Amino acid sequence: MARIVGFQGLPGAYSELAILQYFGKKAALRFKPLPAFETVFTELTKGRITDALLPVENSLAGTIHENFDHLARFPVQIAGEVILRVQHCLLIPKSTKPADVTTVISHPQALAQCAQYMRERGLTAQTFFDTAGAAEHLGQHAPARTAAIASLQAAKLYGLKVMARDIADRGENYTRFLHIQKLSKKVEKKSRKEGRTFSLILLYSGEGFARIGPLCGILQSLGIELVHCEARPTKDAAWTYYYFLEVAAGPEHPAWDLALKTLASMTRTLKVLGSYASQR
Repeated sequence: MARIVGFQGLPGAYSELAILQYFGKKAALRFKPLPAFETVFTELTKGRITDALLPVENSLAGTIHENFDHLARFPVQIAGEVILRVQHCLLIPKSTKPADVTTVISHPQALAQCAQYMRERGLTAQTFFDTAGAAEHLGQHAPARTAAIASLQAAKLYGLKVMARDIADRGENYTRFLHIQKLSKKVEKKSRKEGRTFSLILLYSGEGFARIGPLCGILQSLGIELVHCEARPTKDAAWTYYYFLEVAAGPEHPAWDLALKTLASMTRTLKVLGSYASQR
């Protein structure tokens, strides 16, 4: 039975490329492009898709905060991780001359990753819901003096010319995607075992509970490496946060159970969103 894998954007989006890299080009997959990150989570929890790959962090532009917020809200679990090298291209319609371009459309993350390139050339950024969506719009409507930042695959799909390649502000431009599934008692384990085991722990620290410093101190005292920490407002009360603690450990760590028990006693809510192999 083919997986139905959802992603935000249109065909040619980097999320689609991440899906192919993660599952393999020979895997039995059905792709379901969706208009927004929240829609992906909704479709997953309603069982309309079986899997999703969502970006959570870029090596240049940083965290995609919206997806961390959705991880806190929706009943999902993390089954894996893939890191995609992002190679941005500047695309134009075949009728447009490169010297005429003044405006660049793309997803805000892509625009942020290429900000210096555009600034040095006096190009104006205009946000679009998706990189591939920007390419499709350009291919269909060919707005005057406009280019799009998207993948080479998007250029091929939507009949565009490549004006420039690898235009990110730094050559090493990577986006980290999480493979998520609807929450269940059974967690899928990928067959490949390379990389260290990482886990993402969600903590809710309300009024009267521990702040981030003591929580991180517990991990350090038990020999558990903290790799990434993200704080997001709960919207329940001012100055209360969801803490996402990504650690280089999992259930096989000798202090894992003690760490979770201790953290749970210091916070209002604790949830392990998943353990997975990572190449970081």
